[in-house]
Amino acid sequence: MVKSIVITGGPGAGKTAGITYVSSQLPRQYGVHALTVPEAARIVLHGNEISWSEAHAHDQQHSLLALQRPITELQQYLRGLFVRLASEFGREPCVLLFDRGELDGFAYNDPQAFELLLSTLGLSVKSILQSYDAVIH
Repeated sequence: MVKSIVITGGPGAGKTAGITYVSSQLPRQYGVHALTVPEAARIVLHGNEISWSEAHAHDQQHSLLALQRPITELQQYLRGLFVRLASEFGREPCVLLFDRGELDGFAYNDPQAFELLLSTLGLSVKSILQSYDAVIH
């Protein structure tokens, strides 16, 4: 059994610190393995000269979605990868703790444009929400 929980919220809200704490306590307190799935936006943007503020300064709609697409694609890839890791390495029962999820993109993009991006990737708000066992904000 692999459960997926996404932790969402604004910058500096304590998501990463909370995930670190919970992932250390689940095995000790409940005998449940915990795998932490890193924040995709941090992977894409960290160490690069690309930023949300730069996208805002240019053609906002195009630039933001140009950043959001690889972030969303990476989130999908990471999800599949960590589910396989949990299953293949006998890490069950297991909880996957996601540092943000696909729908966090709504906070940084025009909602209609973001939904269009999701549909081009074969996703929808409903399908994403149904794919997680819990969303904590």
